Amino acid sequence: MHLLLRLDLADADCPIKSDGSTRYLPLFYPLKYGCGGPEVQYAVLSDKEVRILHLSHEAPDAEDHQYVRVAQLPSSPAEILPLRYEEARILAFSEADAYFQPDAGDQVILDNLERGHPLILIGGRRRLPVNAGDVVCRNSDCQFYSRRVRVDIIASIPPVPVDGADDFWHEYQGGNVDFYFCLCRYCRTIIAFNVAG
Repeated sequence: MHLLLRLDLADADCPIKSDGSTRYLPLFYPLKYGCGGPEVQYAVLSDKEVRILHLSHEAPDAEDHQYVRVAQLPSSPAEILPLRYEEARILAFSEADAYFQPDAGDQVILDNLERGHPLILIGGRRRLPVNAGDVVCRNSDCQFYSRRVRVDIIASIPPVPVDGADDFWHEYQGGNVDFYFCLCRYCRTIIAFNVAG
């Protein structure tokens, strides 16, 4: 499992809040499993312990077929920056309407916002992309076990560079993919999968 992001839930700018039992929310993804398309579901038990409830593939891919070849992703500090109204408006229109064409002013805002790299989006009331398909809860303790569930998006993370380098992403490098981390509304566990754009 690779740690893609660890959210500090005590950060005033973090839109994800804790019930008080944990301060940090780790977002793990099995990058070396499932030929680039694995799913995982886990419960965060404490700041130091998670329990894997479901892993779509039992064993990692053969070494020469793994989409990522590094043991761990490079570490990099990050800061959560809330979107300004104009930024949120443009992103929402872009997401909701495939035919949305930003005017020159909107394009300047988008260019400054993305600065050549896709954004890591945290929280917010967003919908999953249409091609994400159904999200099924694999937690045997959930009342909707093995059924499609409603989820809240915790974060969507594209393969972003760290300190200007992105070669560690190997097969995901430059790819049009986002890693989604969602919270099952019923059992409050994390369901993670990726969606190709």
